[in-house]
Amino acid sequence: MMVTIRFDVDPEPTPEHGKYMVTVHYRLLGKYDMAEGYSNESVKAVQDVQFVVSEVNGDWRITDAEPNYPHPSRAAVLQWLNKKLAEAQDPASKTIYQHAVEALQPQKPAASAQ
Repeated sequence: MMVTIRFDVDPEPTPEHGKYMVTVHYRLLGKYDMAEGYSNESVKAVQDVQFVVSEVNGDWRITDAEPNYPHPSRAAVLQWLNKKLAEAQDPASKTIYQHAVEALQPQKPAASAQ
């Protein structure tokens, strides 16, 4: 999953054969991989995701997305990681979750020198 700090949605969806293409521009903080843990290396600053929105039984729904992996906020990822950390039994998993939690903590601004 790609950890995000904000997103912007293009104001004009593109009509395409009774569906609409909506582009969302995610501002990325890093990525979390179940095998490798959290990393902010080699992550582009912005990732565009194309959502296909279609009418399904009278309601508009997202029917496809590319790329289709999750883009949760830092807060949502921290909540999920803390839950996984509390439930983890094996030391290796605990270490991966703990490192991710530490890396995702908001950085406090440095105190200005006086």
